[in-house]
Amino acid sequence: MTKTLEERVVQLEAKVDTLLRLFAQPSEKEVKKGTVREQETLLELTPKQHAVSQLIFFGHSTREMAEVLDVAEPTIKVHIRAIMRKLSFRTRGQIAMLYERWRSDCDPHVYLRQAGIPVDWAENISSYDKITEMLRTKVR
Repeated sequence: MTKTLEERVVQLEAKVDTLLRLFAQPSEKEVKKGTVREQETLLELTPKQHAVSQLIFFGHSTREMAEVLDVAEPTIKVHIRAIMRKLSFRTRGQIAMLYERWRSDCDPHVYLRQAGIPVDWAENISSYDKITEMLRTKVR
């Protein structure tokens, strides 16, 4: 079924509108509200969900995340879906962008206290053996 030119234009306009909203600069009021909301989201996620968020940010595949956390791949997918549901996200990219904001804006001690893992855990996995062991579960 071939789409008409008008249908294609409508689809392109919708995509452009979405991109404009994504890259629009928020107002000062929205930034303050967003910052508070992001601080609240730190508390919403479990330590394992924070670990998955960090691994997503660093570009690990589902299989690699499963190996690091020593769980099955479907378990990683469950964590990703839970993060998306809690934060009303639709993509892994949104998770990565939020983690990037946490990483750059949040004091590392605050992140550790609220998230349960260090802000740089996925960057230095071998440096955090105790935490990595805590995150691992033997499900298989």
